[in-house]
Amino acid sequence: EVDTRPIPKKRWPVFIALVSLIDVGMFVYCCILDHGVEPISENPMIGPSQKVLIGAGAKDTALIMQGQVWRLGSAMFLHAGVIHLALNMAMQYRMGWFMEKDIGFVRMGCVYLASGLSGNLLSALLLPTSITVGASSSLFGIVGASASDLAVNWRTTAHRYRALVLLLLQLAIVIVLGTLPFIDNFAHLGGLICGFFLGMGVYPSDLERSAIYKGQQVSSCRRCLHGRWRGLWFVLTILWLAALSVLLYR
Repeated sequence: EVDTRPIPKKRWPVFIALVSLIDVGMFVYCCILDHGVEPISENPMIGPSQKVLIGAGAKDTALIMQGQVWRLGSAMFLHAGVIHLALNMAMQYRMGWFMEKDIGFVRMGCVYLASGLSGNLLSALLLPTSITVGASSSLFGIVGASASDLAVNWRTTAHRYRALVLLLLQLAIVIVLGTLPFIDNFAHLGGLICGFFLGMGVYPSDLERSAIYKGQQVSSCRRCLHGRWRGLWFVLTILWLAALSVLLYR
């Protein structure tokens, strides 16, 4: 039996555009609350105070343990300053914009949000006294998903060595940024792991890419096998997030 469904239409990066607007809006909101930005001596990122960021929803493990679980999600939409926001927006556009065109709105949303949650969970677990904000864990999830795509489709990827070097360069840049205030590399690591797991589930294989871009057809049997393989990676993602939650609240 041959699958005769039509080739998917071109996708537009609606999710990344929406998230970027939210990020900018939340930063402006925090600056309004703080009546501007703090001196560089207090916040080298050129942004609001720590007090304002905590009030807006920064990751604060003590408050999370008191029941403010929503901070695990809200922290990914806050940024420490103009520099932090500009760097994240640039990376979000550079990687997320093109990824969403490839995998679509829903899959992009799953990778972005789950990776952000994973990063904040790991950060809360391993850096409980640190106040952190930013979309970096979600962006590392995008990096992880890109790595899974490169791994699965290595043979069919054009300029694959260049893609690998660019991926490693982006990893190095964000790791260096993880040493700055309000940012931490444990959140990056959590996002990277979750993004890789989800990437293995949401990215099309070389066989499916052939069907999409070359007009070839894929048998329903093969689609079924790929579906089961993807399901295993989704289960692994859920187990990873559940394990982090259990360790945090044990």
